[in-house]
Amino acid sequence: MTPSNRRVVLITGAGRTIGKALALGFAAEGYSVGVTSTTTMRNEEVAREIVEDGGEALAIHLNVADEQSVAAAVDAMVKRYGRIDALVNNAALKLGFVPESDRLIKDLPRAT
Repeated sequence: MTPSNRRVVLITGAGRTIGKALALGFAAEGYSVGVTSTTTMRNEEVAREIVEDGGEALAIHLNVADEQSVAAAVDAMVKRYGRIDALVNNAALKLGFVPESDRLIKDLPRAT
């Protein structure tokens, strides 16, 4: 665990666009940021940008449709920072990820 007085946030879908902007914004506010998405290389790029700007970040591959992936991401954050203070669920459904008839979040199975 890295000792820190920083608050800790885990952001899903943080590899690009809105999620990246959220990660950079939280880092600018002093948070340690868990940069997660299914695009490992983008996660690493965002985390590197945060660290180069003096922040703390951990890049984690995370598929929110996979319970084991979610548990592993949470475990990695807790192991590194000791806790998670905030969660931003920014992950999006990719076209073709689920059938058209199951597009409402309330209708999605826990894992796909």
